[in-house]
Amino acid sequence: MPRDAAGGLRGAADGLARIGRTVRASAPWTAGLVFACYTLPWMAVVGFLPTIYRDGGMTGSWPGVLSAVVGAANAVGSIGTAALMRRGLPTGVLIVPAFVVMAVTSVLAFAVDWHGLPAGSAGQFACVTVFSLTGGAIPATLLRMIGELTPEGGSAPATMGLIQQLFNAGSFLGPTVAAWLATRTGDWHSTWWLTCACTAAGITLSLRLRPRAKVPVPESTAAPSR
Repeated sequence: MPRDAAGGLRGAADGLARIGRTVRASAPWTAGLVFACYTLPWMAVVGFLPTIYRDGGMTGSWPGVLSAVVGAANAVGSIGTAALMRRGLPTGVLIVPAFVVMAVTSVLAFAVDWHGLPAGSAGQFACVTVFSLTGGAIPATLLRMIGELTPEGGSAPATMGLIQQLFNAGSFLGPTVAAWLATRTGDWHSTWWLTCACTAAGITLSLRLRPRAKVPVPESTAAPSR
């Protein structure tokens, strides 16, 4: 066998072995489930915001504009968290508080009848914006921890890929479950049931994360887009 071919086979075997170690480790799976517990309620809320606003009587382009602002707040939260971590904020310290704030603001946004209050839709919009802004801390933190979540002898890109697949599963399930709940209950007020269940699961799982000493992450590893 030519030397180049033999080297290629050894490289492929080594790569598969690294992927296997990664898939067998618990930390990447746990982190991926935590990510899914974030993206599932986020997509459930933000994905249906235009419909929620229109069902509440809002007309014109406002449902789309306000939904875009809420989505942009999530990006601001992620960028701000990344900046804080570059300044020395320990990774992982914001995950539980972010989930708690998401739960509280989702209850305020959907369990409260804002139409009967002076703040009206503006109050609900403020709650959803804080929900999205704070939630942005979770993906920023988890992606910064990729190197720490990769097992010894494992593959950081494989860790990223596994987390992204679970992230995508949450993105798919969120709107589906939210629509089912709204259909069963007759309105969107039940959305907080979903958000609180997911945030509680996210908190529980995040407390089980046991990152190891940080290892370098290849610069080519890209963050998943929402």
